[in-house]
Amino acid sequence: MEVGARHSGQGAVGSRRNPRPFRGQLHGCLRRDCLRTQQLFDDPLFPAGGAALGDVAVSVAQWRRPRDIHGNPQFFVGGVSRFDVCQGNVGDCWFLAALASLTLRRDLFAHVVPPGQDFQRDYCGLFHFRFWYYGDWVDVVVDDRLPTDDKGQLIFVRSCDSNEFWVCLLEKAYAKLYGSYGDLHMGHMAEAMVDFTGGVKREIRLDNPPPDLWRTLRRAITLGSFLGCSTAVVKDGERRLDSGLVMTHAYSLTAAEEVKCQNQLEELVRVRNPWGNDVEWNGPWSDGSAEWGRISPDTRQRLLQQQNDGEFWMSLQDFREHFSQLVICNLTPDFLQDCSTHRWALSTHHGSWVRGYSAGGPLHNNDNYCSNPQYCVTLGEADMEPDSGTSCFLLSLLQKPQAQRRNNNCRLQIACHLFQVPPTVKVLNQKLACSSFGDRFLVSRALVYCNTREVSYTYQLGPGTYLMVPSTLQPNQAGDFILRAYIQRSRHHSSTSSLSRQDYSAWEQTFDKYAQSAELYAAGLQRVMNEVFLCGDQAPDGVSLDHCRSLLMRLSFDGAARLNKHEFRRLWKKLESLKELFQKRDVDGLGLLDVTDLLSCLHDVGYRVGGAAQKLLSLRYGDVRGSVSLDSFILCFLRMETATKMFTQLSRGRAGLHLNAAEWMLLTTYF
Repeated sequence: MEVGARHSGQGAVGSRRNPRPFRGQLHGCLRRDCLRTQQLFDDPLFPAGGAALGDVAVSVAQWRRPRDIHGNPQFFVGGVSRFDVCQGNVGDCWFLAALASLTLRRDLFAHVVPPGQDFQRDYCGLFHFRFWYYGDWVDVVVDDRLPTDDKGQLIFVRSCDSNEFWVCLLEKAYAKLYGSYGDLHMGHMAEAMVDFTGGVKREIRLDNPPPDLWRTLRRAITLGSFLGCSTAVVKDGERRLDSGLVMTHAYSLTAAEEVKCQNQLEELVRVRNPWGNDVEWNGPWSDGSAEWGRISPDTRQRLLQQQNDGEFWMSLQDFREHFSQLVICNLTPDFLQDCSTHRWALSTHHGSWVRGYSAGGPLHNNDNYCSNPQYCVTLGEADMEPDSGTSCFLLSLLQKPQAQRRNNNCRLQIACHLFQVPPTVKVLNQKLACSSFGDRFLVSRALVYCNTREVSYTYQLGPGTYLMVPSTLQPNQAGDFILRAYIQRSRHHSSTSSLSRQDYSAWEQTFDKYAQSAELYAAGLQRVMNEVFLCGDQAPDGVSLDHCRSLLMRLSFDGAARLNKHEFRRLWKKLESLKELFQKRDVDGLGLLDVTDLLSCLHDVGYRVGGAAQKLLSLRYGDVRGSVSLDSFILCFLRMETATKMFTQLSRGRAGLHLNAAEWMLLTTYF
């Protein structure tokens, strides 16, 4: 989700163009400090040791830098390839299978793995990588100290080239993102795919696939989608079968081809085991099988590479029989339709289930289900495809973590029901009454609650108004979530009001992310100030909760200490103008002004501050060196504005004030 930007040219903080520094670590600043002091970077937030390893049964002899592992370390050797990825001693095949797919999309790879990183030019032991993390793109920095065994060999993921290190450094950044290397043990491939793309995923059960499975595969590959597959989960974990496949294991799917074999067309898929060795499928169409002798030499030469690299071909029929799930992930859901020229509108909502308020539980919890968050969408005739009279609608519900450590999170069982609102029923304030949630209005009755990170659904919908209701299986379970709705706009749609990511304004995205039940409270305002507006700026302490409570009492129209969407928009415009004013004065780009600059700015906008007041402002908003940070600058201006408004209200047009006891208490309590 894209939120406020430091510079308009960069894009919103948390967007692909302007990722949010993970845990406040700015790569550029850290790199300059290391080069200035000529010190190699040691990450204080992910130090080498037991905490970084987590719960993994490995023995680490030493944490070594690449220069201590190989005499000629390189970030890349011969470019990027899916064969660079070979699994180590942690069960993160789900992550590595998605990573192999990432190497096939050079544009996305260059975003996740920023270019210009190496071990030669200005090397300082610092590297950085980017991931989509629950609605925001984040930039994760790591040092290059890697866990090795007593022989000096890498313990976890490695490249097939012993002196290539991009893949193990990226794995370390991903481990830092989720807590430790141990937190990468066992997972769902779709999660890593979404983390690499910020896209939308579709999971297909291969025991009951759609009739157009082959066409879906070919279309997804043509569009550059990420594809992966997995075998069935068994109690004893990863176990190799006589067929060469491994149970409870994730693979990447790298190609799909139709070949002519003895006057018949054979549908083939190419699959890769992230182990990167000779553990491959040994059935029909495997390396060296008789089937390859029945096709033309040109086709055989083009497709077949007989190497023990983990990659193999198999027929689509065998693929369906031996794998349990197919995962497809793309930046947009274009793979769901034949025509990739359709436009998709994205609507994103950040919400919460709050105990006793908006955690109403499952659909059959009749009395309280309607208290769950509700989101309304209307599809018009212009959204429909002329041929079918319907529009493709994809719904994704993702629950946010309650702890940073991935394996410490207790995931809720979640689902998102979709209701079609009858024309005779009015939706007031995006809400339906409890009496309107009958089974007869459900678009699909086949939904089940799942304790996965994300659930997604695909519908073909006609014109009308629909209501999305995310819920948990058990009532009164607290949690946060992101709800994303992709709406296909017909190629004939002429409206310019599409809810695209670019058109969805920054202030509105920020409000939807931090507000609760369409209102922004003090805790939400504090997060807006510290996570959005002050992100990356010199704000050592940030804005306190008490400051935000005080501001809300003056900023809200009715003094109710909360802001609605309209009130927040006015505040957002004010914050933008104050930040621009600050940056114009901050000519050296240090993120600090002198107190005299603050007083000069106040004077320029019309505030007349006397000598005694100037001294008080200097003490209140400047530090011991007389410097003013952006957060203090903003707070000072907002306080001055609200003080002026309070004086106007209480003076009632007179030159001075006469306060009664109640007015005095109000003034001293909240200002």
